Amino acid sequence: MGTGHRGKIRAPFFACLLCLVLSACSNPSSWMKDMWNFGEKQNPAGGLGIQASPVIGKYSGIYNAAIVVPIGAQAGSTIYYTLDGSDPTPSSSVYSGPIAIAGTVAQTDTGIHVLKAYARQSKYLDTPIVSATFIVDPWMLRHIGGGPDGNSNGIPPMNVSLNSPEALCVDAQDNTYVADTGYCAVRKVNHSNGLAYIVAGTPGVSGVSGDGGLATAALLMQPTGVAVNAAGEVFIADSSIDSIRKIDTGGIISTVATGLSDPSALAVDAAGNLYICDTGGHRVWKLTPSLSLVLVAGDGTPTALPTDPAGDGGPAITARLNFPGGIAVHPSGFPIWISDSGDNRIRRVDSDGSIRTIAGNGMTSPDPTNPATMGEGGLASDPACRLNSPQGLALDPFGNLYIADLWDHRVRKIDPAGIISTAAGNGDNGVFKDGPLSNGNAWLSSISGLAADSIGRLYVVDGAFVRKIPNPNP
Repeated sequence: MGTGHRGKIRAPFFACLLCLVLSACSNPSSWMKDMWNFGEKQNPAGGLGIQASPVIGKYSGIYNAAIVVPIGAQAGSTIYYTLDGSDPTPSSSVYSGPIAIAGTVAQTDTGIHVLKAYARQSKYLDTPIVSATFIVDPWMLRHIGGGPDGNSNGIPPMNVSLNSPEALCVDAQDNTYVADTGYCAVRKVNHSNGLAYIVAGTPGVSGVSGDGGLATAALLMQPTGVAVNAAGEVFIADSSIDSIRKIDTGGIISTVATGLSDPSALAVDAAGNLYICDTGGHRVWKLTPSLSLVLVAGDGTPTALPTDPAGDGGPAITARLNFPGGIAVHPSGFPIWISDSGDNRIRRVDSDGSIRTIAGNGMTSPDPTNPATMGEGGLASDPACRLNSPQGLALDPFGNLYIADLWDHRVRKIDPAGIISTAAGNGDNGVFKDGPLSNGNAWLSSISGLAADSIGRLYVVDGAFVRKIPNPNP
């Protein structure tokens, strides 16, 4: 019965189907158009379909000279854009060619240029808005140090005297913390009022005391690293006592890790883990929020030769490091970048626990003033890339990794495409002088710690100063 019932509807059904096919064949373009338009919605301008979003032809970042920014879009599109951060509309500027963005002409903070753009074309929906942020700032400026006063609180940073500082960091509020190693103290430049304060130690007095009390009343021996987590807790590497000390949000200091060997650079991830360059131990450790020490890299034995980075491609914990002196960590916890200072390399630990070299070949440049001898402008992973005792590392919000290339007297930059270039310095061990990066005056000398703030400005420890360095376009 069931088969006979289906047979009764089969003939009419196929007759209808045949009519549809014949109709389509007689007017195929109309039929295809109807199928294409089926279910699509029109936008207010009457467009149909989806087009590719425009592409801004420069990375967000800080540049030390005026830049020209191209925007690409699907052929036939009109691009509307703004430079003040507002959302573009059909009444905004129409893109007709690369956009010139100029910088400051005096030693003052530059404004921020937020470029936003979208594309419109008939028969298509408007694209989503794309954006990029550019800061054009040609000045290298002293941020803290060079003054006569090493003991006062609440004073302008340029009035502060520093004594062989080695490290610094920037917290989530863009406050700058400096490990003032020779003065046995940690200082802070408050971003909101621009004044400098002592947060730990008594300047000029070394010692080991104060746990359980206010950090400002404690004594430090030799602070060589500093980091601040998202909660506002401050960690200090005190290398002379092979320990890590912590200042809680109430200002109370305690010792949270001991038994290290000359710890130096520190970094934190978003989960609150602290990463420690155990320089004399040729290792990198992770201190968890529960205060457990976990080995990240290094077996405790230095490499025999800088040109032979033992362990590349294998587990980081069985690899060899040689006096690691700088560290940067992605907020997620991986990758981890390590300055393998004694091997003249930057090494990277990935989430699978493996380690590899991403910059440097173990050899130094014969002439730091000649970029051609150090692989400038090529891939950092290329054998032509050379570093000379790299120290501090910093990761900016745009994915650029910066390296304090100590004896090349340069800050080097590895961009997201893996290209290495010089962000500041010309290879000469020059006399300190503020000024535009484009002239020969803004030289670097004995550079160590590095940090980047929330908009990508760089801060570098340079001798007895901390200097602010904008990131040039390579």
